[in-house]
Amino acid sequence: MPHAVTLRNPAILQNPAIVLIALVLITLALYHETVGSLMRLWTDPNKSNYQHGLPLLGICIFLFYRRWVELGASRPAQPSLSAPALLLLVSLVWLVARLANSEAGQELTLILLISLVVASVVGYRRATVLAVPLAMLMFAVPIWEPLNPYLQQLTAHAVTVLLNLTGLPALLEGTYISVPAGTFDVRPACAGVTQVMVGTMVGAAFAYIRRLPPVVAFCVVATAAGVSVLTNTLRIYTTVIIGQLSGMHQYAFIKHWAPGWVLFGIGMFIFLFLADRWTHPADPPGGALSADAAGTVGSHGTGLTRSAMLGLSALVLGPALLYAYQSDRREIGALDLDLPAQMGVWRAATASGGGYRPVFQNPDLTYESLYRDAQGSRAHLHVAEYAYQEPDKLAVSYARWIYDESTWQPVLTRTRDLGDGATVAEARIQTRGGARSVVWQWYYVHGSAVSSVYSAKLLNAWGTLNKDPAIAVVVVVAEVDGSYESAEALLMRFVADTRPALERAIDHIRAH
Repeated sequence: MPHAVTLRNPAILQNPAIVLIALVLITLALYHETVGSLMRLWTDPNKSNYQHGLPLLGICIFLFYRRWVELGASRPAQPSLSAPALLLLVSLVWLVARLANSEAGQELTLILLISLVVASVVGYRRATVLAVPLAMLMFAVPIWEPLNPYLQQLTAHAVTVLLNLTGLPALLEGTYISVPAGTFDVRPACAGVTQVMVGTMVGAAFAYIRRLPPVVAFCVVATAAGVSVLTNTLRIYTTVIIGQLSGMHQYAFIKHWAPGWVLFGIGMFIFLFLADRWTHPADPPGGALSADAAGTVGSHGTGLTRSAMLGLSALVLGPALLYAYQSDRREIGALDLDLPAQMGVWRAATASGGGYRPVFQNPDLTYESLYRDAQGSRAHLHVAEYAYQEPDKLAVSYARWIYDESTWQPVLTRTRDLGDGATVAEARIQTRGGARSVVWQWYYVHGSAVSSVYSAKLLNAWGTLNKDPAIAVVVVVAEVDGSYESAEALLMRFVADTRPALERAIDHIRAH
């Protein structure tokens, strides 16, 4: 009798390392736009907050490889058949982030996709051990910008308290610190987000390399973040002291980023020295793998192949649906915002010629006009309409305030409720020459007026799925002659009178 022939998977498909590398490369190819945005972020000299991205990537790859070898992951592991289902879900989340043009959301989901690819190849148990190097990549993704206002306020308050405690009278107004020699503005760039990212990353790497227990590791990472905030506070404090002693003429108090990193380096060195002395690693994991983790060669090969194919199918879903949506786009013709000359008690006068002009990013339509009422009150209206958003033409950005920071400085920012569920973002801004304005900004997207960046992005994604991808940025401005409160009351009247007609005109553009 002839011998029975047994079909086996090719040996290459039974090697989890080769399968993992292949799936990761396929993931990077499928999501190449997101990979490109990360590379631009890490190499753009204007995005200095994230230029540690490439070195961090190299560190994470090294830590991942080192732990992979220690675990003996070249031997067969037990792949997960449920991970592809999570890959499918995260791929759809990436699609929503892509439709909303949220680069941070896309980059974050890309990291999660790669993490789930690892889980699909080696199983959740071993992926948990390998997760820290992958999670550390989040320190090079721009999800930390929302911390800026809080760190800005925290730093300004801490510096003011420290100045008063050390005998230098200081008064805090918003983010402006006034001392006898002059006034210092704790700008967003001075908030210390970069130091917090790098410090927290250093703490996480230290805890991972030292194999600290989870509770101790959390304390180490939190302390590293605290040290980062402290050194940044000392940087601003030193800057103010030097400015006071030098009569605001010392170069070091103007270009103070280098001393700041020196302070940060000293602080982290002391922190790591003490952490190394006061912490002890957990018991090292056994070198041998358990039977259920290792499995057998035969069962592993079949499960790995099945899991890899399911994972590949899940990875393709998001980019395939994106292609289908983009291929259905129509051509953008000439756009015109047909607003009536009279809206309520307000009549269009001329093109807006005020001191403040918003800076929009490549809109498909721009409109601006000055409106007056019977009493001579003036309000400036600016509208930017985007038929679609693209990486180089964004309506919604986390850099919310669209003004020239070299000319205008914020005095106060907050959110105001218009009373019907709509909200506007308000900024009181002024120039060094004393000119003052109140700016209200909101997004009109998928039939709703919202001021939140997150709400606007989600509504835009939902609108795109419903064939309504357009989004408008509306800005109204009142110059301040008397008090800020009177300018805000003027804008409230102007918006109440003109918003219905404005939204009808925007809807008319989108219907045609």
